[in-house]
Amino acid sequence: MALRSIPLFLLLTFLPSILWAQECYCAKNAMMTLQQKNPQIIYTFSNKHKIGLCGEYEIENLDTIYSEFSIYECGKDDPINEWGAMESCKVSQKDDTLLVSDIYMLPVGDNFIFLPISFYIHRFFYKGDSLIEQAYYRNDIKKYTKSQRKSVIEQYKTLRRGNYDTTMHVANKLFWGYVSGSKKAERLLLKIENKFGPFDGGISEEWNEIISTYEHWKDLNKKTKVN
Repeated sequence: MALRSIPLFLLLTFLPSILWAQECYCAKNAMMTLQQKNPQIIYTFSNKHKIGLCGEYEIENLDTIYSEFSIYECGKDDPINEWGAMESCKVSQKDDTLLVSDIYMLPVGDNFIFLPISFYIHRFFYKGDSLIEQAYYRNDIKKYTKSQRKSVIEQYKTLRRGNYDTTMHVANKLFWGYVSGSKKAERLLLKIENKFGPFDGGISEEWNEIISTYEHWKDLNKKTKVN
């Protein structure tokens, strides 16, 4: 029956229940979005389940970038997962899968320029009524060539104590040198804090982010190439 053929009194009777079914308030127990009630967006899956997103966002180069946000199954008080204020993510739905992509500044451009890259990916999808979450680092991002790995190691040799910004730049490059297969880059990365630290303030936060990313990446990946 077409909607236009439904008698008006019946439509008015069922309208409140239709609106109630569409309600999807922010999860009450989500620490990142305690003050929010309504989601920015709701993702609907083929099994009729819905996942809402609550949090902060901004538009950058026509992309919507989320930070300090949570996602949750509509109707549930606990979040599925949350991301903090220091994280920047793209969120999209493709082929009945929700993708949350953590953006990292990686030194993978020409002349080691840092570029914003979707590096760590969360996948959310349903098997029946069960929600499945998978997370992984992308392995299709351009790796350093042999000459680039050698260049990064030479840059490490020029570091001096007290030049913290340059030290963090080189630390990031050493991490990517390790991802690119260099065990020497890994060894040098692990020497940085003892040789050029201690670090404090913003430099300490940046160093902790680099080393925690290295440790997490290593836990999820096994590298066999040694240089």
